[in-house]
Amino acid sequence: MGKVLSKPSKKKKLRSEPEAVQPLKSVKMPNKIKLTYFNFRGRAEASRLMLAYKGVEYEDCRITQDQWAALKPKTPFGSLPLLCYNGMELAQSMTIARFLARELNLAGKTRCEEACVDMVVDCVVDLFAAFVKLAFEKDETKKAELTEKMQKETVPTAMCNLEAILVKNGGCCLVGNDVRFFFTFFDKCYHFEIILDHLG
Repeated sequence: MGKVLSKPSKKKKLRSEPEAVQPLKSVKMPNKIKLTYFNFRGRAEASRLMLAYKGVEYEDCRITQDQWAALKPKTPFGSLPLLCYNGMELAQSMTIARFLARELNLAGKTRCEEACVDMVVDCVVDLFAAFVKLAFEKDETKKAELTEKMQKETVPTAMCNLEAILVKNGGCCLVGNDVRFFFTFFDKCYHFEIILDHLG
């Protein structure tokens, strides 16, 4: 009898070797998309970054405070940003961001991935809320206390938690093996660091 050769076993990929990020997929979007906000990053930047990342053409309407006074009564909740999407109007920044993420295939491939993406986004949103509280604090003593807490506790803790998630997922992406919409929120983290360094 001839000698039977065993098939070479496939090398098992180690967890420390993250999969390559998947290539960008084009997404068909409606012709009429308009995003209205003020002329700064703020609560609209995540949606702007997603649309730009996917190469979607849209009207980036940036208004002044004077224009806002006339527009405010016409919005669903008297707030910006406002998304006009093929005739539909959406308010609330996180509603807009999550809607666009789903439309642009940036929200996760499964329900479980979507939940993990939301978890990361909510972590960064909590950071943003803490920063806003600090920025609008008028009492100098309380502001100094909040600044110290942000520098020594709030931001480092959040970053360590996110890093742990990143390492657990192989070191390439926080969720899955390609880009998800929470990448747009890390623009906020970068500016937190700059401002906190300045305050310190």
